[in-house]
Amino acid sequence: AKEKVAQESSIQEPAYKMQVVEEEGQPSKVVIAVTLPLVTSAGAIDAEIVQGSRFELEVEGIYKLSANLPAAINEEEMSCRFDKKKKVLTVKIPILG
Repeated sequence: AKEKVAQESSIQEPAYKMQVVEEEGQPSKVVIAVTLPLVTSAGAIDAEIVQGSRFELEVEGIYKLSANLPAAINEEEMSCRFDKKKKVLTVKIPILG
């Protein structure tokens, strides 16, 4: 069995889509969909909001993402869901009204 060793240089930025969802004409939440084909378990994903304005995601040795958020958000209410079949992490963060 060959062992795969992740080098620092092999860390990649995952593909992602960020959108602002509106409700009744008002921005309601930011939804970020991150495609993580090399992730096998949601537990490997470390996602956080930095300084209330930036979304950061890391999967140790594999992925690193830093993206500015388009609006002021409520980080306490952030929710993450990883779809194992599609390998997509969906992050929803309410926008402060």
